[in-house]
Amino acid sequence: MGSGKCDGQGIPGDFFADIHARKAFAHSFSQEQFIADFLLGAGVVAATPIPPSIEFFDIEVNAIPFDLNKAEQEFKAARCTGSDKSVWETGFKLFTTYNAGNARRKAAAEQLEFYVESLNAKRQGLPPFDITVRDVPGSIFFNPNQQRITPLFVGGWSPDFIDIDNWIRQWMDAEAGTFSAVTGLDKLDKAQEWVNLLNEGITTTDKARRQAIYSELQKDYVDYAVAISMPTRTLDNVERSWVDGNYYNPGKGDPQEPPNIYALSKKADGQPNLEELAPYDPTITEF
Repeated sequence: MGSGKCDGQGIPGDFFADIHARKAFAHSFSQEQFIADFLLGAGVVAATPIPPSIEFFDIEVNAIPFDLNKAEQEFKAARCTGSDKSVWETGFKLFTTYNAGNARRKAAAEQLEFYVESLNAKRQGLPPFDITVRDVPGSIFFNPNQQRITPLFVGGWSPDFIDIDNWIRQWMDAEAGTFSAVTGLDKLDKAQEWVNLLNEGITTTDKARRQAIYSELQKDYVDYAVAISMPTRTLDNVERSWVDGNYYNPGKGDPQEPPNIYALSKKADGQPNLEELAPYDPTITEF
């Protein structure tokens, strides 16, 4: 990661183990602007990777807000290993990646780069905040992440099965999560507690207990700035009114994927199929 130090030419490997560094970056991303500029209004602010339609989603948990003044405060509170100066004073140089061809993730990475680097205007004479956005072929995108040599990346998740565990585990299980097992989450004090809660949540049949567990996890996801969530997309199903048999399968994640053509037919009466024309509820999540 560059020089491996906070000297304006890189970052140490445990840079994001500091909660203030994570919060500083989180406060530098505007979901509202991303919804307006890139999604053209078709999105809602997301506090966590969990879609709002999934059971045990906690509506009371709010996303980390976009606030560059708070970002500045967090950068001033953040410290690098081996330095007695704040990250605000030392500056840093790092890169972030996304899978090539994914315009949404490219736009999110570039917005984060823009706002973090915009703080340099307040840091005259200090080593700059320097972020480089790189596209990586999808076939090898996760290789450097799994080797823990990518400091920051933009990814997403489509569910294997429709249960809240399949989303939140990927970001909060330091032992087996698709992302959390390779992003250094194990360095956080609460990592083992989260693993225990996740394992209890997926095994208990007590719905009240599951709600309590997943509410706590969602709150901690935000309070500990585990990752930067991207907005949940809201898309409509567009089809000819006489099409029958087209339904949204949330297990596929992305409603923009083609439907199962073998299930389609033409309605005999030629009347609109109102149930199938209802808005879709996407379950693919990005961060």
